[in-house]
Amino acid sequence: MFFLYYLDMPEKRLLSAIMFSDIEGYTRMMEQDERTGRSMVKRYLEVLKEGLDNFEGTLIKTYGDGSLCIFPSAVLAVRCAYTIQLALQQDPKVPLRIGIHLGDIVIEHEELYGAGVNAASRIESMGVAGSILVSDTIYREIKNHQEFQLASLGFFEFKNIEQPTEVFALRNEGLVIPEAGTLMGKFKQKIRKANPILYILGIFLLLTIGWWAGRQPSGNGGIIQAMAILPFQSSSGTEDQEIMTEGIHDGLISALGQLGTVRVVDKRSTLPYTLSQKSLKEISVDLDVDGIITGDLSLTEDSVYLDLRLVKTLPQEKVLWTSVYGRKIDEILKLYQDIRTDIARRIKVGLTTYDIDAQPIASDINADTYKAYLRGMYFLNKSTPEEFDKGMQYLLDAVELDPANPRAYSSLALGYMILGHGPNPEDQVWKRGGAAALQAIKLDSTLAEAHAVLAMIKTYYEWDFIGAKRGYLKALEINPNLAIARFQYAWYLAFFGRFEEAIEHHLMAKELDPLVALYTSDMGSLYLWAGEVDKALKEAQEGLELDPDFGHGLWVLGNVYVAKGMFEEAIETHQRAGSVNPIWRGALGGTYALAGQPDKARAILEEFKSQEISPRSAFWIAYMYLTLGEYEEMYKWLDYEQHDFWLVSIRTWPEFRVLHSDPRFQAFLKRLNLPPI
Repeated sequence: MFFLYYLDMPEKRLLSAIMFSDIEGYTRMMEQDERTGRSMVKRYLEVLKEGLDNFEGTLIKTYGDGSLCIFPSAVLAVRCAYTIQLALQQDPKVPLRIGIHLGDIVIEHEELYGAGVNAASRIESMGVAGSILVSDTIYREIKNHQEFQLASLGFFEFKNIEQPTEVFALRNEGLVIPEAGTLMGKFKQKIRKANPILYILGIFLLLTIGWWAGRQPSGNGGIIQAMAILPFQSSSGTEDQEIMTEGIHDGLISALGQLGTVRVVDKRSTLPYTLSQKSLKEISVDLDVDGIITGDLSLTEDSVYLDLRLVKTLPQEKVLWTSVYGRKIDEILKLYQDIRTDIARRIKVGLTTYDIDAQPIASDINADTYKAYLRGMYFLNKSTPEEFDKGMQYLLDAVELDPANPRAYSSLALGYMILGHGPNPEDQVWKRGGAAALQAIKLDSTLAEAHAVLAMIKTYYEWDFIGAKRGYLKALEINPNLAIARFQYAWYLAFFGRFEEAIEHHLMAKELDPLVALYTSDMGSLYLWAGEVDKALKEAQEGLELDPDFGHGLWVLGNVYVAKGMFEEAIETHQRAGSVNPIWRGALGGTYALAGQPDKARAILEEFKSQEISPRSAFWIAYMYLTLGEYEEMYKWLDYEQHDFWLVSIRTWPEFRVLHSDPRFQAFLKRLNLPPI
């Protein structure tokens, strides 16, 4: 009786499998033969009690000829119901009907109420003697259990329940399946299937109108073109709960990214709307989407429960879909898969890599490993080196707990790649990142993130550009909404001078993560490299509106000012970048040289040479020699013993274009495995 603990509490919200049952025709029976009626109720209650004891159920209330019970899982509730029905079909028989729904309930003292209770009651009212009817929320939980066979009776609208509910009948041996056309009960109407003749006529009219209009319909053909999943609301304030909540939010975004033609906004752009007072319509305008998913999340030690709602926000707000889910943490991948499939069906789109009805069932994972993985990703995205190191340790722990977990390896590879992009990376971090990414792909070839990270390592460290392209395209095939893959592939294309394609992919990355300053600022860099200086200025300024102290963004804006001949503004902007992070003073030195102030440029150059040399500082020293026109020294520093990852960009970097006719530069490109110009 797992809920008895809560009955004395003032109020408690829980996700439960709710079972209503009652004896069909009981009132008439009592009028005709009261003794038989009472005997029937006694037998019913005895069988019910035995079933509850065997399947962890709790009797909340009896109603003379019926009862309300709750269970900790859908599977236990349906097993109990089936056992009860089989028992009551033996003499003396009891004509019982049962309805079950998985939903949110509120327990207040000894009372139980909530929308889930209402739904279960209405589903039970549709049944006939010997039947078990269940809602779509129950169906999702038990559909992969071979012991249950189910048949859909259609969609029904219930009073006081906003969305239509699909109702299923359990059709195991010994049960009665109601005929869909004769169903009675507490529902407003069944949603009818379209008349095929009218449907064909409608298609004909649409085609005719389309022909006369001379155009094809736009968009993906679905109900939603672009969506954002807002951070989930959670009642707990502990750090562990915050980590789990944020990680599950990110996991669902990644899963929904595989919806083929729907743009799904990246997590980083949704985080500012945690507890936002803005309306959903206002958020939609900010993020340029027409659909938003909101949700409440609750966690226990080993389970997760999600109450989700999909709202079409434009032109007017309209709830398209609501559903409640519950899973053990070791079944979290199945949870993501179920939600993705349900939403795909609701908004009428497909998946990128397989049909929604033929997708392989996600495997279980070790709960402790998944928690360590989420903790690792949480701290990896924090701002301090100490938190980053903590995140890497959690990911190493996750790999040690379960060496067969591909997500832990994929995230570990991402961590090493981030270290490789730092100002002073060790050679080993790239090698470790590549090994971790390869292991992740070996364990699960459908992880888009692992393919993207491996492609980055091939681009910036291994200089395997054919393999890099293959990796980026594979990542985007699996998840077209993976913003980092779009962004990195855009720059891969830019390194080869394919600016038109690069801009297309970069704009898509920006759409997927519109509030991330890096994507907007680097959109300015890309336009600058492509020769579109006015567009570059606009993007660079917008990037700094998102983050005024973003050093990289200040560097980009300073470069745009240089291209426009606005040297005073360029120097001031690069000075600000250098105050954020001293490594950007290398850019300032180059700007002084281009502005005709070589003495100030040389002062910064000597400052860099007097410090401990890193691959990044060696690159900036080479850059300052380039802008000073001292090419012999520039080549020496470009060839520093450990190459900086930025070297792959010099083929199309604007300031390096003065070297395109130099045979030494062509030879250097060849050593980088880059094609000649």
